[in-house]
Amino acid sequence: MANVDRLMPLIVPFLRGLTKVTQKGRRTQIAELPAAADRVVFLGDSITEMGMWDEWFPHLPTLNRGIGGETVAEVMQRVETSLLAPRAISLLIGTNDLSGLGQSRNIEAIALQMRALVKAIRAHAGA
Repeated sequence: MANVDRLMPLIVPFLRGLTKVTQKGRRTQIAELPAAADRVVFLGDSITEMGMWDEWFPHLPTLNRGIGGETVAEVMQRVETSLLAPRAISLLIGTNDLSGLGQSRNIEAIALQMRALVKAIRAHAGA
């Protein structure tokens, strides 16, 4: 773990640059394709984006709102464009924050951001 911690200052800028281009394209897609109501929304990072939700849950109307490389703060910025009266929400985010791509690697700080995100999701989704 100590070796990884020493390398993070070198790796993080490289990873941010690499993901920036693909994130921009995916954010544009999401903005251009408005959220549909009464869907199970999968919201999160690359783990979510790569999910084959329609295939895994053919009996449910799903909506994939995952974007690879995103952090909790970045998902917070797009809550309004990602949700429209969802049936349910699956949220998987925070992995990139822990790796150093987010505002902090501090677990307590990430937990505070998560609480704020869940509060925003509930408010926007009408929960």
